[in-house]
Amino acid sequence: MTGRYLLAIDAGTGSCRAVLFTEAGEQAGAGQREWTHHEPPGVPGGQDFDVHAGWQAIAACVRDALRAAGAAGGDVAAVAATSMREGMVLYDRGGHEIFACPNVDSRASAEAEDLIREGAAEKIYAEAGDWVSITAPARLRWLARHRPDILGAASSLGMLTDWIVYRLSGEHVTEPSCGSSSGMFTLASRGWSPSIPALCGLPAAVLPPVADPGTVVGEVSADAAVLTGLRPGTLVVTGGADTQLGLLGAGARRDEYTVVAGTFWQNTVLLAEPLIDPEIRLRTLCHVTPGEWMLEGIGFYCGMSMRWFRDAFCDTEVALARGRDVDPYVVMEEAAAAVPAGSGGVIAILSNVMNAKRWAHASPVVPAVRPGQPGGERPGRLRPGDRGGRGLRGPRSPGHHHGPDRPAVRRGGVHRRRRPGTAVAADHGQRAWRARAHSRRHREQRARRRHLRRGGRRGLLGPARAAAGPAPPRGPSSRCCRSPTR
Repeated sequence: MTGRYLLAIDAGTGSCRAVLFTEAGEQAGAGQREWTHHEPPGVPGGQDFDVHAGWQAIAACVRDALRAAGAAGGDVAAVAATSMREGMVLYDRGGHEIFACPNVDSRASAEAEDLIREGAAEKIYAEAGDWVSITAPARLRWLARHRPDILGAASSLGMLTDWIVYRLSGEHVTEPSCGSSSGMFTLASRGWSPSIPALCGLPAAVLPPVADPGTVVGEVSADAAVLTGLRPGTLVVTGGADTQLGLLGAGARRDEYTVVAGTFWQNTVLLAEPLIDPEIRLRTLCHVTPGEWMLEGIGFYCGMSMRWFRDAFCDTEVALARGRDVDPYVVMEEAAAAVPAGSGGVIAILSNVMNAKRWAHASPVVPAVRPGQPGGERPGRLRPGDRGGRGLRGPRSPGHHHGPDRPAVRRGGVHRRRRPGTAVAADHGQRAWRARAHSRRHREQRARRRHLRRGGRRGLLGPARAAAGPAPPRGPSSRCCRSPTR
């Protein structure tokens, strides 16, 4: 090796990062950028991956990692990539990206239902190990129905980790661990299925060659070198899917249950053969190690729920982290460590278990006591997006959208619209409490009541009452000023 470092690039669902390691495996530097994926107009459930902004963010991460390690581009011997699974990219004959989506894109729900009705979904699952809800077969059918111009112009297909390799080297190639998340692999042979792409109208010539993880497939191009700071000619090596590489790095062993935590929390077991769940609850993908496969169940949006909690409630912790030059989650974990076991009876249910056949999941919910009630009384349900005590206006829960101005809440299993600026904390019975947003008039009333109470204790109640007028009736004393509704 001519360089001292090895570089890993990771394109995750919620962020991208670049990490520089010594040849002994010690981390020397890192860079990270958070990103989001936006719904294209008129495409319900769709999410696009912005290849231009994404590549700029990745390049910035590489430069940050080099700077943090005090290294130059010429000190890097090789670079490899990993990414979220299921995300895919289509290219035209000129090598330009003409379609790209992340793993959470769900625009093709109708096409997935078509595959189920036709009986094709079960055949795909039996061969490829994954259901059709967010994999390539349904998405390609969506393109055939809604954007045949894009599908007709497609000259190559790749997963997002393959896209990073392409941006670095100009080479189209995939590897089994991420390639199998397309839903178009034959698991047993660890290669492209001869029949599944045809179900979607995709020619076999569009599929890239398959190389095992760790294979040198190209070199960093001059254009990529200018943007990233790497040396032109640096070796580009196939990496693998993020979860499978996480298992490899953690030293997970065959038949051992392991959880890999990120945006989603993967519950995994490594297998010696490609076993398929007969009840279609779990999925099976190729592992990065030849001759091994991974059985997987998923907890949805666990990591994104933590980001939501950070942004909604942890302004103080974020400020402290900035002053200490550490990640905000470090400060959040320190605060959590000081909470007594049991957390005062508060339980956060921010995700539910995976069902591969449906890929449906609830909006995150936080069971807690009602605002203003002491612990141990009847529990309620405080939904993310409702900031208790902060005007009750926070970001909506991740992955659960009902329009920009009319977020939805559930009560008794039924979706109901609510006015912006209000929150509902419904108990397990039939009663709900509405927490009003802090309007200007409401704030003035609260300030006047506080002033009168302070004045009364100092013997100044008479003059204060005369100046302020009659005091309004006193309601329930809570931060939310709740009022019962039925």
